[in-house]
Amino acid sequence: MTTIGNCGVVKSTDNSGSRGFTKVNSLEELTQSVFDLAVLSGTSGSALIEEALVPRNDCIAELSVETLWFDGKMYWLNWVDRLFKPDLNFISNFYNEGNVAINWGVEVGHINPACHPISLKNEIHEMVYAAGCAIGINNEEGGHALKADIILTDDGPVIIELTPRLSGGWDSSGTTLLRGADFQAGILHLALGYPLDLDLWCSPTINERL
Repeated sequence: MTTIGNCGVVKSTDNSGSRGFTKVNSLEELTQSVFDLAVLSGTSGSALIEEALVPRNDCIAELSVETLWFDGKMYWLNWVDRLFKPDLNFISNFYNEGNVAINWGVEVGHINPACHPISLKNEIHEMVYAAGCAIGINNEEGGHALKADIILTDDGPVIIELTPRLSGGWDSSGTTLLRGADFQAGILHLALGYPLDLDLWCSPTINERL
């Protein structure tokens, strides 16, 4: 795993783990106040300590993947590149108005589908499937969404978040609709007890059928 020396991060266990986030560069920086910030930013009364990953610098290095699981089978729905300030350098003429004042940790957009080789997609597909099996979603009956946030490192992709929901922001609810799919309506269809109909996940008329 590509890490930053002996660096790590401390963050909350929930409530969007970016809240209460502190990068620790040495043991001397691992103070009580760092833990207190992480704990107070979450709801579980505890904190997470993780290694600090080094993203690849030759491509957009953070992705989100959405999958649908039904009676133990995984269906690949979506994968997108998540754009942060450094990634805007890969988009020609973006800075034609000069440098944009954007915090490094603020996601500013996404590219759907992700701009990466099919070999990487296949690798991530296997990784997400293995992660879903590790948490037992392959043994669950009915339909479930599973989203994975991923960092690309020089040693390969790493899942940094695995959560049983669709993506937030404007991906599932915005650009996915423009591509002719409606994941939110599809998951509501399953929640209402209807059987899986894969055509619904690509049909702009799903709301009429509900």
